[in-house]
Amino acid sequence: MSYTTPFKFLTDDEQGYLIDDSHKNDRIIYEDCLALMHDVLADFDEMPFHSVFRRGQIEDAATESKSRFARLADSIKSNVDTNMDTAFELHTELTATTRQVTRAVALSFVDEYLSHLLYQYQTIRFQYRGVIGFQPIRRPLTP
Repeated sequence: MSYTTPFKFLTDDEQGYLIDDSHKNDRIIYEDCLALMHDVLADFDEMPFHSVFRRGQIEDAATESKSRFARLADSIKSNVDTNMDTAFELHTELTATTRQVTRAVALSFVDEYLSHLLYQYQTIRFQYRGVIGFQPIRRPLTP
């Protein structure tokens, strides 16, 4: 498993691009992609959520969503690719008959990944809405 980091955050410039009202469609697409990433790992989260779609359906939906990004959003599309690949790697690790790490370690990666994914979503949503005084969930420290 080439897993090295649970979630790659958007840069400040990429976040600025998404919260700009003139890029609303790209923001919606990015948020949809975050939901798909969550769905890949929902069955392994400590919260009792379950995937809505099968893996193949998620891959198809992600490919279709990424094709709708504007040309200016290539770096955001790349971020989605990286994070989706990580989600699928973690899913594969947890569903394979042989493992490269213990199940407990893989589950800790999932928890960290999903926590960071939620943090990224909240950052985009609340910056866009301009909520004053919003305090996002603090990023967990990574070992």
